[in-house]
Amino acid sequence: MNDTAGHGPDPKDNQPAGNQVEILFEHREREIRLLFSLYSGREQVYVDDQLVSDHRSWRFRNQHRFEAGGVRYVLEVHTKKSARNILFGIIDVRLLADGVLIDSDQFNGARYVLNQLHTRPGWLLLLPYTLAGGIIGSAVAYYALNHFL
Repeated sequence: MNDTAGHGPDPKDNQPAGNQVEILFEHREREIRLLFSLYSGREQVYVDDQLVSDHRSWRFRNQHRFEAGGVRYVLEVHTKKSARNILFGIIDVRLLADGVLIDSDQFNGARYVLNQLHTRPGWLLLLPYTLAGGIIGSAVAYYALNHFL
């Protein structure tokens, strides 16, 4: 990541990877960008490429409060506590400006993960762990059979 004039990482270097999602909003000619990680729970909010909020949260609801151009913004990231939403990773994102709902978006985690599996072979990531587990399991079984039976 690059630092730009001491303002933190450049969000263009943080393009959504396999574990990161980007949601964009526009209000009064400002670009408001939410980047969140599916694995670490880290949420970053940028306004016109400037980092204004950075939280790590595993809660069902998180709010980012910031101000830009005299407008008080609240960006809500919310997963409803229902089996369907938790199972499929459905996340609602709402942008409020001075208490008024400006825009909202919804992220479907299950659909996103399926798309990622089609674009690159995710099973290759699990291959080293599977091999290591097989080797360790075989060694433990060999030791147990030779010393306890």
